Amino acid sequence: MKDETPPKYQIKEKTPEPEFTPPPPDKKLLKKLKKARKELDEDQKKMIAERKELEKTMKKMDAYQDTLEDLERKRKE
Repeated sequence: MKDETPPKYQIKEKTPEPEFTPPPPDKKLLKKLKKARKELDEDQKKMIAERKELEKTMKKMDAYQDTLEDLERKRKE
């Protein structure tokens, strides 16, 4: 009996992969992308400002709720 079996296939060299070079991007498409990104950034800034404003009003409403509860307790006493 043989201890080692001979390999069925022997790979001598690895075939090189062809180099892929992507085509250059279209200038019109790049301009559209820049414009869309700029609009998204502006929208995001507006949303952040609105969120901060809403958080301020929520804090005020919570404060008003606390004062209303205090007034009701005083009235009952």
